[in-house]
Amino acid sequence: MHKLISLVLLPLVLSAPAALGQQAGGEDENVTSALANADLAAEEDQADEAAPAAASGPGEEAADCRTACLTYGLTVKLQSDVALSARPSSDTGSDTGLTSDLELGFDATGNLTFAGVITAETVSDWEPGTDSALRDMGIFVAALYAEYATDPLTLRAGKFDPRFGLGSDQLDLISAAGLSDAYDTEERLGLEATLSFPGDLISHAVTGSLFTTDRTLLSRSLGTDRGQQSLSDGGAGNVTGLGSAALYYDLCSGGRVETCFIEGDFGARLGVRYQKAGRATQDDIEDDITPHDEIGYLGAATARLPLAGEQKVRLLGEVAYFRHFEGSPDNALIGTGSVAFDIGPVAYAGTYSVQRNFLTDGSDTTDRVLGLAARYDLDESGVFQGQDWTLDAGYSFARRGDGTAENKIGVSLTVAFGGMQAFR
Repeated sequence: MHKLISLVLLPLVLSAPAALGQQAGGEDENVTSALANADLAAEEDQADEAAPAAASGPGEEAADCRTACLTYGLTVKLQSDVALSARPSSDTGSDTGLTSDLELGFDATGNLTFAGVITAETVSDWEPGTDSALRDMGIFVAALYAEYATDPLTLRAGKFDPRFGLGSDQLDLISAAGLSDAYDTEERLGLEATLSFPGDLISHAVTGSLFTTDRTLLSRSLGTDRGQQSLSDGGAGNVTGLGSAALYYDLCSGGRVETCFIEGDFGARLGVRYQKAGRATQDDIEDDITPHDEIGYLGAATARLPLAGEQKVRLLGEVAYFRHFEGSPDNALIGTGSVAFDIGPVAYAGTYSVQRNFLTDGSDTTDRVLGLAARYDLDESGVFQGQDWTLDAGYSFARRGDGTAENKIGVSLTVAFGGMQAFR
């Protein structure tokens, strides 16, 4: 059934431009709606709040309320991935999954907001060489935090996704992130502070965070239990106290820092991250591996350039170097480049990522990923009204340093909607 879903949805996405008469003269606002993720689109119609991992959050949406108010949003995505070919050939297979995010924000005072995200999704990794659908579904609290905002400072405390890289936040089309999400940190407990300085020509922001791995009951899940995190699980940053820190500087010309990739002319990010070494796992002990502190450096840039008429092409480049990547003895250099544009309500993106692994034991290896993606915004085309419906299709080719490789296609259908309730 999940293979049938892929084969049915994929032609719909690829044939969308022809069905729409190849609308090549759309306004730049179509680029924004097509390339922005569901959180940014919802922020623009005041119908949804952004997830904590994005540049904005429910607190910013709720801040528009003149009195106390509740914001809510629900995003549901059905996605099917098929490995058409692989090395070894026994790794071919397919996986269909459902992800649902319920996002809630309560603005108590106009400055103070309480926010949370409840997620339902598959909580185990797909096994290559198998066909699966809706397996190991679990429900868990992905975020739960308080946020206080007073110009120019925003403070956040609780469970959230500490931000660092730019690519994984902005390249949200299926198969478009490449390897830029390899160094994401998710579901951490900690503190985050942002100083924002908007300007007519150039906007600036500095963000710093202190965090650790969530080892509370919130790390478990209902349904299929993913288990509670503990110090014995090891991993960079999985230590007592706030053993990780990140600091980065953003600038944007022609737009806001938060949405610079969408509406700005030029943007940049420079960052550094530190994660203290966790405990040695049983596998580490057997392989005689000593965990190390990780330190990473990041540089990223975005640009929006004229393409044809009022069309724009968006470019993103990001390079990150990690000493003792993920707490291992090895270092890693990861680079990602992406180009994106739109034709009417259809957005297109291409991404190429390379990860060079500098090994202390053995020869260095290189991982490469090529991704091509398309997104059909059904709401923009007038097919649906009142909700944000998107249909995505993507292709990726991955070749890893260990000799494995795969050709994969994926399709997804996403609907997002929400609203706001004021209390007088």
